[in-house]
Amino acid sequence: MPAVIQVLSVAGEGGGIDLVQEEGGAGRFRIVMVDQTPTFLDELEGGAASRRDSGWLATWEEAIEFFGQWPWPMLHPVYVAPAYADRVLAAIPKVMERKRLSERHFRKERWLRVCGKVKSK
Repeated sequence: MPAVIQVLSVAGEGGGIDLVQEEGGAGRFRIVMVDQTPTFLDELEGGAASRRDSGWLATWEEAIEFFGQWPWPMLHPVYVAPAYADRVLAAIPKVMERKRLSERHFRKERWLRVCGKVKSK
């Protein structure tokens, strides 16, 4: 796999989802989801962590559409590359509307902080 740079990383209970971009300005993106839930179960029900990979996606729009399979705005934001902060923040309301996610549980300040729009306390 070519060298990549981290664009967006979110975490949920038992795993996380990363959006990376191919280093060198090619513009291609890839999404990798790791679910470690099976490792938390006992010997009979458990197993290895599962990994899902989107393969290379040609554009930001294609990548964010693929990323939209998950309710990522509701997950815990871990990292947003400064160069992508505005794009990520612009994508959130679109994903929330399309997936009919409630703003009641959305932590806007957390996203703003990770995107560098609000100073940490």
